[in-house]
Amino acid sequence: MSIPPLITSTGFVLNNMMPGEGALGGYTPKGTASSEGAALMLRGLFRAAIATNDPAKVAFAKTIFEAAVKTFYRDIRPADVVPGQIWNHSWIANGGTRFNVRGPIDAYNNLAESGYLYGRDLQSNLTFTNGTGTLTIAPDVIYQVVSADATLVWDNVFSELTAGTRIPVDYYIDSKGNQVFGTQTGGSFGQPAIRAGNHTAGSPGFIKLKTNHTGPLGVNFCTTVNAITIEHGELYEAWPMWRKMGLTEVSTAADAVHWFIDAYKLAKAAEPANTEWQTALDKSVESWIKMCDQESNNTIFFKEGSTGDYNDFPLTYSYAFGKTNIDADTPENKWNTVANGSKYTAARTLDGFVTFNFPAENAVKESGESIRYGFGFENSPLFLTYTSSSNITINASSSVATTISLDMYNKDGESFSASVPLTPTAAVTTVPIASFLRYASTNADSDGLSSGDWTGSGSGSGELVIPPITAAAFPGHRMALIGDSITEYNTGYYPPNPTKANRFAYHAQSMCGYFTYANAILGQRFLFEPGTDPNLGEMPDPDGAGRLQAVAYMGRNWGVASSKVSQWDLETFVPNESYPLLVRKGPMHIALNNLNAFDCVFMMGGTNDLSGNGKVIEIANNIIMAAARLAAAGKWVFLGAIPPRSRGLLGNNDTSGGYTIEKQDIIRQRLIDVNLRVKTIVADLPNIWFVDYYDDLLGPNGIDPAGTLSTATQYVPDVSGNYNPAYGNITAFHDGLHPAPLGAYLMGKKFAEVCIAAGVPARSQAGVEIPINSTFAFTPMDLADQANYSFVGWATGLGTRVANGTVHDGYVHGKMPDNVHFYRGTNQADQSIGYSTDDNVGTYSNFMEYTWSAFMGTGDPATDFTEVLTPFTNDSSWPDGAITTSLVPVSGGNELLINVNLPATTDVTKKNQSFVVNMHVPKGTHGPWDNYGFLPPNTGQVIPNTVYNPGNKIKAMADVGWTFTEGKMHGARFIVNVLSVNATAVDGGNNDTSGAVISGIMNSHNFWPPSELTKMHMPLVLPQCSFKTPSVPITASAVGEDSKYLQVKFEFAFNTHEAPAVGQIVIKNLKVLKE
Repeated sequence: MSIPPLITSTGFVLNNMMPGEGALGGYTPKGTASSEGAALMLRGLFRAAIATNDPAKVAFAKTIFEAAVKTFYRDIRPADVVPGQIWNHSWIANGGTRFNVRGPIDAYNNLAESGYLYGRDLQSNLTFTNGTGTLTIAPDVIYQVVSADATLVWDNVFSELTAGTRIPVDYYIDSKGNQVFGTQTGGSFGQPAIRAGNHTAGSPGFIKLKTNHTGPLGVNFCTTVNAITIEHGELYEAWPMWRKMGLTEVSTAADAVHWFIDAYKLAKAAEPANTEWQTALDKSVESWIKMCDQESNNTIFFKEGSTGDYNDFPLTYSYAFGKTNIDADTPENKWNTVANGSKYTAARTLDGFVTFNFPAENAVKESGESIRYGFGFENSPLFLTYTSSSNITINASSSVATTISLDMYNKDGESFSASVPLTPTAAVTTVPIASFLRYASTNADSDGLSSGDWTGSGSGSGELVIPPITAAAFPGHRMALIGDSITEYNTGYYPPNPTKANRFAYHAQSMCGYFTYANAILGQRFLFEPGTDPNLGEMPDPDGAGRLQAVAYMGRNWGVASSKVSQWDLETFVPNESYPLLVRKGPMHIALNNLNAFDCVFMMGGTNDLSGNGKVIEIANNIIMAAARLAAAGKWVFLGAIPPRSRGLLGNNDTSGGYTIEKQDIIRQRLIDVNLRVKTIVADLPNIWFVDYYDDLLGPNGIDPAGTLSTATQYVPDVSGNYNPAYGNITAFHDGLHPAPLGAYLMGKKFAEVCIAAGVPARSQAGVEIPINSTFAFTPMDLADQANYSFVGWATGLGTRVANGTVHDGYVHGKMPDNVHFYRGTNQADQSIGYSTDDNVGTYSNFMEYTWSAFMGTGDPATDFTEVLTPFTNDSSWPDGAITTSLVPVSGGNELLINVNLPATTDVTKKNQSFVVNMHVPKGTHGPWDNYGFLPPNTGQVIPNTVYNPGNKIKAMADVGWTFTEGKMHGARFIVNVLSVNATAVDGGNNDTSGAVISGIMNSHNFWPPSELTKMHMPLVLPQCSFKTPSVPITASAVGEDSKYLQVKFEFAFNTHEAPAVGQIVIKNLKVLKE
């Protein structure tokens, strides 16, 4: 018997093989195999076998069955099912060729939260004019367009709305150029479409509404994820979009279960001697009964079921508590997985109940031990519709007589409670809705201050007197930062170097600064200029040793390293007793005495208070009061959680040298308690938003930040591990306390999400745009006209130059835009740019050497890091072709796409595989950093600078993003250098004026010690966001400095020792602004 075309040789029944994209009307890709198809084919074949008595049809049916067992049932045969297990199947698999998933996939690998979502992702914001708009990223599928005031119930492209409205769509043009009518809704099988080439309705990304709306809207959509594929024979899920399935995820088609039951009955009749058919029938009936075991019109929070692990769905989280949560959720968020130090366990029992077991406790007040006096669980995203006659039923018991409270919240956030007494005998209790009463706090013990770890000498012996706060409209874009070293990390300043002609000064925003990433993700909504903002934290330098120079140029970053929240109100204080001359101003003292200097605040602190054995109530109250006083002054306060810190940062496992493991666990629990108390109280305060990234930063052990390793009994120093699989083998906090780039990004991402939800509006950038090649245009230039030499985008590392006659047409491995140059990261003079046969002159582009040379060869063990830094400062040696470039047309010009495929090497010295993208302003300028600028025809000629003047402030901006499947990127800097060169002197060999007078740097290497560079790696994926250099002032040039120009640079560096770097970097919309 021949196999029909829609059935593969492996037994997959395909839904279709239409030449157009998509089976099931577009909901799934072509070549999709479904369990429904297999079940129905089995029914048909066995009926035909019975009618014809044809054994070939039985054999054919067995081929279909074997394929279904192997794939849909995950290779579990009916006889392999153990008691209590359900023989479930998943509904679709790839029966055709591999295809790509859709996304982008959520950073936390929450598959149901993938795609671009309004209110979370800036790419979903779109302004329409007369009912039309164009997305900058062309969509594969658009799910819904919503009003600007819309709020999603949860992070899902199909989510219902708690506010706002859906906007009807006439059509959109997808990424393949098809004209698609309407949008895909939750259960739809696609929409009508006109194929690309058969319409003139628009280009990819274009959207036409059914109304003539003008103004901002939100668009939920998805795109192709090129790096992730679904292979032939692999299960996948089409909801909410084409995606991988979780390792234990099952997505069953209920209709197929009924059809399988019918098929197995027929199989018994067709092949009576085969006992597997009866087993398959029995197990399918069990599955069917389980699916049907649901009472209509009832919502079940805890459903009785068979034995086995208890899963928390649909509950959001659980906790044991005194006043605050003393049980951190486990990384897997499963109640049956008990974290170290947990105060309860949860599991199914034989009778189908979920049983919570609590250990006996005898902790003493103020001992530092958390004292549990309650337990709770919540379901935050569940919405119920009920009437006055509705009831809630609970079947529960307790080994100790007690009373439980049932709480519900309405849309206004009001709490309603009802009480149910429990005894050791299980009983069903029905609670009418009318029994729920509005909850109001009392003056008795509403804050839990009379119990547990919270009695003590905190603010007013536990009293918290919050000043009256009136909700304020958005007060303005000027941002101030208040905190400790984690906040101070955000900015850096390096003064003019007296040994190098007082050059090389810079203002910077750090690669380890959470605000660096937050403002980039927000599209630079906040005004924050450490190089030009008032230096309100400046202090005199008492001994002239320069200790306070960096402090003098922090702008509105008032973070103080080593500071405690309890010190923030002091006018001056010494934060670190090891440096008694380092006197600093209190961050809150600065803020409260300069309320007209800022509008919004990012605030975070408390970790140093905790490590000093502070009390929960005192630390929490101090944090709350700091935020409340600024909120009462009309400021918007974004209050960050205290991030996790590694066990090693709390001391060693030795009573003489630090805290014991037991004390470390107590302090870690206090940290969680402080965060929960602060979060709970400020939730009811206007003008304050709590930013909770704590769980995002943890590694799988639930103790340390990702990349830092502790066991249950000890810290493992200098051992990498405990990585979060969602982010690869990248460390979140480089020393267990201070953020590495990944940790800073995760914190900044959460800050940005909260700011968007709070309603922080976008702003236009101040300044006049200097004319540059901002669209990345490329012009084939005839080099017979020597004047063109200064305007070509030259490159080293992209292979030989491509020439059509005398016309320059890029390089073998890519093109560069006009006046935009690409350099391999090396100072060697053997780098050809294709200028002529003897042009091996190279460029001075090994930026890692210039960055770290000051910390090498000093001979002082405290400052000499030569051994660690040498591999990171050697000249790059990656081969031509390992990096390629292309110019991709987008709206308004081109984007520069850089494909990175750097091979791994066992050579430990190859940790600086880097490159530079460089632009000179004004156009055509060359100088001491690119030797080819001194070749004919210009021979170092000076290009007149008429684009900026002394007194101007200069900054650069660009949209930058990347996606890497693997690789350790330890440099991703964006820089504007201000140069003022005596060209005649340089031409004569005097290089005193070669260095930049001043620079603005984004993603600078501001951390200590330099040896931590081994742990400084950017996140593998950075969605496209707005990079901006700090604004820097232009000063008057000295006599003879006639060559005045800017270098705008992107500097990327990778450590390829033992691991390759594979991915793409995208740069577009480059601008240089002057004020």
